[in-house]
Amino acid sequence: MQWKRAIITFLGILCGIGGLWLPSAIHAQGDLDQELLEELAFLQAEMVVEVSTKKKISLSKSPGAVTVIPYEQIRKSGARSIPELLRMVPGVNVRWNIMMQTIDIRSFGQSPFTSRVLLLIDGVPYNSWNKGGFPQQPGFDFFPIENVKQLEVIRGPGSALYGENAYWGVLNIVTLSGDDFQGGELSIFTGDRLTRVGTLQYGKPLEDGSIFVSTKRFESQFPVEYWVERDSEANGFDAYTKVRHKGFEFSYYRHEDSLDGVVDEIGSPNFPPGTAFRTNDEIEQVVEIAAVKYEHTTEDKALSFSGDISYAQRTGSYCSSCHGLPDTRADFGKTADHGFQSIVDLRVGVHSLDPHDLLIGVESRNVGAGEHEVQLGTEVGNLDRDDVVSHYSKLAIYIQDQISLLGDSLNLFLGLRIDGATNPGLFEQKEAPRVAAVYQASDNMLIRGGWSKAFRFPSFSELYMNGWFFGISVPGNIPGLSPGIPFVLFEPNPDLEPESIESFEIGFEYHFTKDTLLKTDLFYSKLNDFIVIVQKSPPMARSTIGFENHPDTALIAGGEAELRTQITSWFTTFVNYAYQDHWQERQRTDSAGNEIEFVYAPRHKFNWGAFFTPFPGASGALEVMWKEKYDIPQFWREFRENNDVDIHVDDYTIVNLRLNYDIPVPSTSSVDRPLQLSVYGKNLLDERPEETVLFGSLQRVEGKEYFAGLTYKF
Repeated sequence: MQWKRAIITFLGILCGIGGLWLPSAIHAQGDLDQELLEELAFLQAEMVVEVSTKKKISLSKSPGAVTVIPYEQIRKSGARSIPELLRMVPGVNVRWNIMMQTIDIRSFGQSPFTSRVLLLIDGVPYNSWNKGGFPQQPGFDFFPIENVKQLEVIRGPGSALYGENAYWGVLNIVTLSGDDFQGGELSIFTGDRLTRVGTLQYGKPLEDGSIFVSTKRFESQFPVEYWVERDSEANGFDAYTKVRHKGFEFSYYRHEDSLDGVVDEIGSPNFPPGTAFRTNDEIEQVVEIAAVKYEHTTEDKALSFSGDISYAQRTGSYCSSCHGLPDTRADFGKTADHGFQSIVDLRVGVHSLDPHDLLIGVESRNVGAGEHEVQLGTEVGNLDRDDVVSHYSKLAIYIQDQISLLGDSLNLFLGLRIDGATNPGLFEQKEAPRVAAVYQASDNMLIRGGWSKAFRFPSFSELYMNGWFFGISVPGNIPGLSPGIPFVLFEPNPDLEPESIESFEIGFEYHFTKDTLLKTDLFYSKLNDFIVIVQKSPPMARSTIGFENHPDTALIAGGEAELRTQITSWFTTFVNYAYQDHWQERQRTDSAGNEIEFVYAPRHKFNWGAFFTPFPGASGALEVMWKEKYDIPQFWREFRENNDVDIHVDDYTIVNLRLNYDIPVPSTSSVDRPLQLSVYGKNLLDERPEETVLFGSLQRVEGKEYFAGLTYKF
């Protein structure tokens, strides 16, 4: 069977990695710079995480495959955004499309939106309620990397605690507080693509609390040929505040940006002069997120109480400001309210029922599309706008029991979440169970395994989108031609069912020495009702595309391995590898006659990173990322085969280097060397992959780039 072949292949390559690395790891015994090791938190065994259980737990006891990127690795890395950091995580695939970065975990998919990965900021969900993906679209990033304390990544379903969107996995952004970031920091960053960034941060502990504030101003271009060649520039502003007082925490995040629009003349003899693809002159947005959190544990530690109340909203340009020729609809040329999401999540922990540790929660969620509703309905088909559901609310309850056995050597996790039917009745009740176990076999070895189910609701856009997917504008006063010609229209499908996934996994962790750690994970997932994009008629005609549930079942099997080691007191490194195989259960096809397309999913992915401090004041990071070639959707193949373009994205390697030097300058600061100069070399092999394929050949990412940064601590 194919899943057996996948596992055998993975284990064979794992043995090869072990054979190459273990001798050097075992040889690296001796005196260690323990302070540096603790600073990097590089082996991560005793790091505390919350994403996998909604309560603080040691990473080594956490169920499932969880990767943590700690603060010092974030600060030393050459990455300048969260997606760039995630490229180094095994099993996580990140790719640039024309207007944002897409993140997939153990997966595949046609959508450019990261709608199947749940985004959390300090444990609170913030996925887009209209598209299901990240809130800022278009955008470089969805949260400033400068404000991140650590990243927690669940590779695998997480609906048993979080509900919808926790399908491929979960990403939790743990933010800095005034307790972590004491003092101030001013930084500037500049380089290729007209990049200019300035960041100011300040944190301070207070009596019974703390405060942290951060502002960021940026100007740059998207690292994709299309925007660079058209001199389109993005600029924006981020502001973030977090205040803690006793058991309460308040946070507020505001992001605003603007992107220059473009006009592309077609230049074809089949169209009159002046015919062009056209966007708004300016594409802009404002995203605001506010949350209040509370935690309290009774003096006898028998009970704990926690909760989150959050609200998020977006104001900005319509999707049709790019796709739908805004000059043909006056309301598409303006900014508008694109809805909101409010969540109340209340939890109680019961810790006195030894050996049980219970977590019981209830969540209320309320979402609305706002003025985005004008893009929902139909220009094709028979769906009337009055039939569109653009707002719903629902309740969910969940319970998790952590059972400690064998003197705490064995921990069982039993969980179940029930999401009630929505009001109005858009979706029926959904259940998401989980069973997992973590066994400490010895002081050096840990084994974990589990089974879980998850689901994802279709987004408003997938259900009801009625805009133009692609069109051209034609000069006025030409007989027989309208001002706009749509080549492709979206066709709504209000009958979409939620997607479901069932996943099995087993993991192994072994500490060869106190400074060498090997982690492996194997998984097998089964997907039903997967939502695919279907083309209704031949390309380059007035055709329609839409979303539908594929009638077949998709299967994915694979695994990841990672080795982390400190070779000397000044050199720390890691290497990781991911393998994935996929197939469908039968030979069923969608309404366009296509089987499930396992696109944008490389079978093999390899990362290597090294952090070094050769002498006081000097440090650096070298990061290498390689992906094997992968398929693109059939829809785009048909558009491009006439141009003799390969139907694959070829394998490529990205190499980034960062070098830092702490300059000894006179200062009243308590920091010995408060001024740091950093030099960045991005994509040093000058690779130019077209990570996501669209109409033309201008989606290639930019090649070799150089940047410099200066940071002052006070």
